[in-house]
Amino acid sequence: MTTILNNLEVAERVTLELSGGDVVVKAAEGAARLIGKAKVEQREGETVIRAKDDVVLTLPGRVTLTLRGRTNDVALNGLGEVLLANGCGGDLSASHIRVLRSEGELTGDVALRQISEDVTLGQIYGDLVISHGAGITLAQVHGDITLRHVGSVQLNQVHSDLTITQAASVQIAMVSGDVRLDAIAGAIVVQQVDGDLIVHQPGSSLVAPAVAGDVRLAGTLKGNTEYLIKADGDVELRVDGNAHFTFRSVDGELHLGEGLEQEQGEDGTIHVYMGQREGAAQVTIEAGGDVSIDFLEREREHRRGHRKHWSGDFHFEGPGVRVHVDPEIRQAMEQAREEVKRAQYEVKEELKRAKQHIREEMKHAFRDADTHGMAGAAIGEIIRGSLGELLTALRPAPPAPQAPARPSAPPAPTPPSSEEIKLILSMVQEGKITPEEAEQLIRAME
Repeated sequence: MTTILNNLEVAERVTLELSGGDVVVKAAEGAARLIGKAKVEQREGETVIRAKDDVVLTLPGRVTLTLRGRTNDVALNGLGEVLLANGCGGDLSASHIRVLRSEGELTGDVALRQISEDVTLGQIYGDLVISHGAGITLAQVHGDITLRHVGSVQLNQVHSDLTITQAASVQIAMVSGDVRLDAIAGAIVVQQVDGDLIVHQPGSSLVAPAVAGDVRLAGTLKGNTEYLIKADGDVELRVDGNAHFTFRSVDGELHLGEGLEQEQGEDGTIHVYMGQREGAAQVTIEAGGDVSIDFLEREREHRRGHRKHWSGDFHFEGPGVRVHVDPEIRQAMEQAREEVKRAQYEVKEELKRAKQHIREEMKHAFRDADTHGMAGAAIGEIIRGSLGELLTALRPAPPAPQAPARPSAPPAPTPPSSEEIKLILSMVQEGKITPEEAEQLIRAME
């Protein structure tokens, strides 16, 4: 039987023992609150909650939470330290967590954001996305990895593609797919890459001793730093700064941009210099294919030149010539933009009306229905009906005479992921959380 426990007193350590079902745990001020089929046991310095099915738990943000047993999907928000002792049997989403650790397997996709200190995860079978995290330590990931705005990154094995944008430092043992690194502030170590390696804006150093595919490096090379690249394929560098390139072996052709100085040592080693030699970055290259080196600014100018000499209906003919767009095309583009703005405004207004309707109906349901019997069914009917009305309102309407465009509304903020929304809505439809709680949880995840 589903129970609702308000004003639940909990210790600073909370253990949630599970035997299946979805889990939503969020932080809020005041006393804890529990919705689900569960029993609560108070021990010395610890609160143990045993749940048999889906559970929604609200806790003070100061607590340390441990999840044990079998779970389906898990959603966490606003908590302190969290341990997944047995991993997660479904998808995992977590936001605004201080420390997150998992000692078991994560069988679904993982989406994390705003992890203020450490993330330590074992084996992940799905895709992984982390946005705004501090220290990231991952043992083995079978899906794609996307990391954005993170601190230090340590990865053992990645069996698919890896993308990291803006990180403090990166250390990787093995990647089976392609690797793309952008704006890494510190050292980069990638021991083995079975695909291609692309690095934009490298940091203080780069070590890539075993790349099976091609390597592309673009950005500024810092002085008195070392870069080591060994690739079976081609190597392309578009860089600036002071650099000394040493070619130990190149099986293909060597292409050098104008202005680069080339010398050959007594042992046959080729040396190429960019800018000043004193204090230059030391770049060592071995390539199984061709090697191409040129100034980064020259490539930028080349790209700008291509953009300025497009031909066709837009009449790009050279520097200083304004783009000419046919008036009919311009008008169609403006109308399309207005339609998008109008649709965003209508969706936002319909969502507001639906939320207000649900709140009003919920008040009547709790007032008129028996708390332990009819309330759950009444809530379910209300949610299903309201969601049906909302979906109907959001479906495209038949073409109508064009009305004057209403004022454009500002773009809506980026919503939580679709997986988080589906989990929360399913809990609402089953009567396990109220629409107000769902709305608060969604707002907290934005």
